[in-house]
Formats: sequence, C-alpha cells, structure tokens
Amino acid sequence: MTKKKWVWFAVLGVFYLALLLMGYTFFKNKQVISLLHQGDQVEAVFEGNDWITWEEREAGIFAESVHPLLSYKAIEQVNDIRVGDRLKEIDGEPIRKVGVVDKITQSALPNRTFVFEVERPNNIQIMQEKRPYVINGFRLAFSFNDNGVYWTISLWIIAGSAFLAIVIFAILLPLVRSNLYGNGSLIGVVTFAILFYLLQFGRHLYLLLREDFTKFSTVLASEKLFIIGYAILLFLYAVSYFQFKSEGKSILFSIPSTLLGVFFIYHFYDIIYVENQLKFYHDLIEQYCYIFFFVHLVAGVFLHVLATWEQKSLRQVAAAIVIAFISSVMLGYYLFNPGFSFPNQEDVLAAYQLILVFPLVNATFFQLQFGKVRLVVTTTFQYIIFFVFTISLYVLITQVSGYVLTNNSFRKELEFLTLLGSIILMRWVYISNQSKFSRYFTTSQREKDRNIKSFIAQIPRYTSSKALRKDLVEQLNDYFEAETVHLWWKSDSPMDTEGAEKRYNEKQERIYRQLTVNNTVWSKNKEIAPFRLEEELENLVLRSAYTLVSPITVSEESYALLMLGKKKRGVYNLADLEIISQLAQQTQLTLNIIMLNTREKELIQAKYE
Repeated sequence: MTKKKWVWFAVLGVFYLALLLMGYTFFKNKQVISLLHQGDQVEAVFEGNDWITWEEREAGIFAESVHPLLSYKAIEQVNDIRVGDRLKEIDGEPIRKVGVVDKITQSALPNRTFVFEVERPNNIQIMQEKRPYVINGFRLAFSFNDNGVYWTISLWIIAGSAFLAIVIFAILLPLVRSNLYGNGSLIGVVTFAILFYLLQFGRHLYLLLREDFTKFSTVLASEKLFIIGYAILLFLYAVSYFQFKSEGKSILFSIPSTLLGVFFIYHFYDIIYVENQLKFYHDLIEQYCYIFFFVHLVAGVFLHVLATWEQKSLRQVAAAIVIAFISSVMLGYYLFNPGFSFPNQEDVLAAYQLILVFPLVNATFFQLQFGKVRLVVTTTFQYIIFFVFTISLYVLITQVSGYVLTNNSFRKELEFLTLLGSIILMRWVYISNQSKFSRYFTTSQREKDRNIKSFIAQIPRYTSSKALRKDLVEQLNDYFEAETVHLWWKSDSPMDTEGAEKRYNEKQERIYRQLTVNNTVWSKNKEIAPFRLEEELENLVLRSAYTLVSPITVSEESYALLMLGKKKRGVYNLADLEIISQLAQQTQLTLNIIMLNTREKELIQAKYE
C-alpha cells in the first residue's frame, strides 16, 4: 500500500473516532440537561419570545428592531411595538434593564398576553404614551429569533438555494440517468439538497401565511415535524456529500455515519414526542445537527484532496483547505463555545446557512459543464422574467380592484381568478412572441448554433462526397474551435498498405467496430460517454490528441471515424453530442445517396459501353 493510501486511511480512521466521540458527548450532554431540569414543569415545552430586540441606552430601554415575521400578519395580530419606542412598564411593573424584559418574556408560556407601556415620538418629536398588547410567540428552532434582518435574509437564501438545486438537477439528470448506480451519491447530494431547502422554504411560507400565529398548539406541532424532517434531510445531505467526495467506492464507508444519524434521530424523536421536553433540548438538537454536518464536510474535503493530490492544482488545494479551515472554526465554535459572547449564535447560524450550499455547488460544479447548461440557464432566465411580469400584472390588477371591490364578499375568489387569468394571459403572450423574445438572448454561441444548423439543412444538397467531407471538417472546426479535427475513412485506405500505416488502419477499424456494436461514442470525459474501449485501444486513444471519437457508417465497405481534439473553450457536453449526432446522421444519408447515384451512373456507363 502506498504512503498516500496510508494517510487516506489514517484520516478516515480519525473521522470514525470523531463520530464515536460525537455520539458519546451528545449522550452525556443530554443526561446533564436532564438532571438540571428534573424539577421543571414539563408543560413549558417551548420558551416564549416577544419578537423584539431591546437596546439599553442612557435615556432608557428602546425597541431596536421588530421581527419582520410579525409585519406580514393581519393588523389585528401584529405586535404594535415600533422601532424607537421607549419601554416604561410591563403589566404595570417598571422596567429598568433589558435582561428583565428577556427574562419575563422568555420564561412565560407562548400565547401569553402582556401589556407594554411605551413612549413613542410623534411627528414633532413629542413622546406620547402607548399601551400596546404583546402576544408572546414561541422560540423557533433553526431560525433567527432576535435578529429580524437575518430572518428576512435567510428566506431569500433558502429560496435561492432551492431554485439553484432544481436548476442543477435539470442539468445533471440527462448526464446521470444512464448510470444511476454509479452516480448514486451525486444524485443523493442534489436530491436531498432540493428536499432540504424546499422543507425550509415551506416552513417560512407556513409562518408567513398562517392567519392566526397565536394558536400555539398547532404551530408547535408543525415545528416538531419540521425539526425531525430538517435533521433527517440534513444528515442524508451530509452523508451523500461525504460518500461522493471521499472517493470511497463502497457504501460501507458511510455505514458509521448512517448509524450515528440513526442514533441522533432516535434521541431527537424521544425528546420531542416521548418526553415532550423540547424546551430544554432544542439548543442541543440544533447544535449537534450543525456538528454532524461540519464533521462530514471537513472529512469529505480532506479525503478528496488526499485521494486526488496529483491531479490538483495549487489553487484547488488552497480553496479546499480554506473551506475546511472555515468549517473547522465553526465546528470548534459549537464544540467549545459555552462562554463566548462574540460571535453570538445567530451570527454563526447566518454564516452556517451560507456554507450549507457549498456541498451542492462543490459536488456538481465539475459535472455541470458536461450538461446542457446554456439551454437550461437561458430557459430558466426566460421563465423568471415571465414570472416577474405575471406577478407584477397581478399586483397591479389587485391594487386597482382593491378600490373598486372594497366591500365585495367574493374579493378573495376574484383575486385568485385574477392571478389565474394573469398567468394564462402572460403565457399566451410569451408563446405567441417566443421567436421575438429569443432575439434578446442571442449570443455568439447562439450565432454558431444557427450556422451549424443551417449547414446540416444544406447537407442533402451536396452531390460530391469529397466536397461534403471537406466542408464537414471545416464546419466542425469553426463551431468547436477544436485543436484538431480529423476524418478517417475506410474507403480511403489502400488495400496494399504496409508497416505502421497498416497497423494504424487496423486499429481504427477495431475502434469503429467496438463503437458501432455498442451504439455509442468515445470521450475522454466519462460523464458524457462512459463507454471504454479494450485496454490496448483505450490507451492508444488516451495518448492521442483526440478528446471525442464518433463513428459514421455509409455502407459495409465505406465507414469513418470522426475524431475531434480539445475545444478552445470548455469541454464537450450533451448539447455538442446532439450536434455531432445530427451531423453524422445527415452525412451518412447524403453520402449513401451520393454512392448509390455514382453506382447507377457507373452501371449506365458500363451498359452504354
């Protein structure tokens, strides 16, 4: 076993020990918390939250920010505290310290109503007394409860990440469906990322659109389901990424991770549903979900770097080390942070949400270049514009109808019909003018596509096989800007060749036979063409300047190999294979017709003579 392999297995062993230590520390921490809260009321299953950030100044206690979740609710459900209000009393008791406010609101059960007495400056800066009612909410897990700005930003991060994951899945699906088993871990990364982000996005929408946020029991039930679902999908996402990046060919490498994940989920379920003590353990659950993710992220990155050290550039190694270092620092925060005041937990959670998308991008970045990236991205961009125009039209119509149908009892139904009508109208406009809209998405590559398709359409007009073969090579050279394009024809090979030329032709024929028998093409990049030739021929093509080889069949005596070198920009992808396939098929048909016409002329000439 090589020295590099020993190091790889040593790091893997340390990772397994870390998993074991993680499970042990979780169990010990759970026992400590259980002893601390033996005499507490189990009914207080979640602490309260007034959704306001209070700041202590010389002039008093002021409302620094109000959680944006409340601003989406109907006016009668909104906390009437505003930014800049100065707090005087809670339920008739004078308040002098911010810590007292937090203690009162967090120790109270959710759904508890408080009367806050505040002073609010009016338009001429005179303080007026207000007595708003504050209904306590419950502290959300895996969310931002003190910093409302973070909560708003996280919604956009989650929505953007879910959209990105869906686009990546659309690009990768044609690549991986021919070898689902071999790409299982990659499919897992993308699939679990989509489900993970959609779960969070659905939870955000649920909290925003729920009409009565104060009904604690139903919201808590959904929060419990969310925590279990969040943990399961995060664990699956992390394990899939580790399996993909660790270069482990066997699923056995991930068995310890799977066992630890099952151990955690069992205890999470026991805490949430059996013991019904989520109030005391929600920080512990949140903490170990993050630790599980970061451990697998760091281990996957390090094992990947070790396994592919010779193939990595200095820039790639440095980038991997940086992300591993950042993740290790955040992992250390969750392991050793009890006394830290800066950064606070919500700052770290914000950074964590940004890093969470890294496994998705990192696992798919290399493979994406082989898919139909340009087609998917362009189509996606067009649909985004279509969506924005549809929503804008809907908002405009509802604003107008708001004045016209103020007292109409069917206003909600009419707004829904308006939205439906807006979608149908904008879709009709888009389909009717699709060719006009496509001009605004024209690029130099699109111009090349137009030229190559025009050439494909003109191929049947050729009457000379020599001219067609010459133009075919030139068009491919212009389209791909390849280092070299070569067309080897069997019919051009003399029967009496000797030495190296004869051996070369024999090997080309063998390559052609293997490709036609398997109905495929050969590519250095197995992502678009996983087929491999016999060892001798595989090594021969790998040492050549060619990146892609495609067979062309005219007859049993006349066939060819189309061999293309490296592209000037990027790599050959699925869209390129479609172009090459169309060229090959049209060339085969046309050359076949030319050959038949030539034979017919020869027969007529022979009969005439």
